Amino acid sequence: MTVDETTRIKPLAIPVKATLLGQQSERTVGAVTHKQSFSLQVLDDTVAKEVEKCRKVTDLMDLLSYLLSLGNRWVPEAAKALLEKELEARNQKGRSSLKAALGGDEVPQFVQKRRQGIRENLDTMYNQLGQGKAVPPDKLAAVLSEIEDRLTKALGARITPRAVYNRIAPPDLTASAPDENWSQPFSLLLRAAQLARESLTDAYFPRRLSGLSFTESDFQTAMDIFRDAILKDGDPRRARLELEELSRIETSDSKLKEKCLAVWKVISGDESTRIVNGKGDGGEVKSLGKI
Repeated sequence: MTVDETTRIKPLAIPVKATLLGQQSERTVGAVTHKQSFSLQVLDDTVAKEVEKCRKVTDLMDLLSYLLSLGNRWVPEAAKALLEKELEARNQKGRSSLKAALGGDEVPQFVQKRRQGIRENLDTMYNQLGQGKAVPPDKLAAVLSEIEDRLTKALGARITPRAVYNRIAPPDLTASAPDENWSQPFSLLLRAAQLARESLTDAYFPRRLSGLSFTESDFQTAMDIFRDAILKDGDPRRARLELEELSRIETSDSKLKEKCLAVWKVISGDESTRIVNGKGDGGEVKSLGKI
């Protein structure tokens, strides 16, 4: 799963080119580079934050998918339905907030009402930069045109981006497969085990689910892809100890295949051949046989 950035509107904090304010966007003196940029907030701060929040989905991706490798995330089929539901809910919320901010006006009328305030703000900045008392009319017109264009496109597009899905084939995990083939399976097992235990031990975890379009029960069902024993037990103390054990497994020097089996022992609740007091031979995860 990846995010299709082309389906997301541009930020509604309008960038103002430095040249429109008589400035250079970048200046270099020897090894020193100075950069400056300007932006114009057209919407009220509260509305702008609401719309911007609906543009971002990193929190949702982290919650409803498992990281396999850098930039490569896997989403369970059941979680896919929750993800799509929340993406649509955020998109509708963002559109409603944007339309409400316009107060029933068409974009040109909205911009015209803001024209005086925008001009005064630009003039103040222009003056503080030592460029004169007022921004030239053509530069003001360029800024207003950009505002109108961006708001118009925002109203006709999605606020929240779409997710793109691609099926992936599992790597060769036969007896003769190289150890690196177990990298993504290990990441999937480890992240799933950690998430289940963090949900029982992290006091702030419920906040990650606050305000979403699905329930905590829906989330647990969708993300419990290995039928984790800890969710049946529900013991925070045990979950905390097992998180420590998972950390030791992750940082050990054992082969990835052995790490996978060690994590599986934790997930399944199998007490046999588990790490005792966090140590195997030499402080490493013990070899746990064949998978």
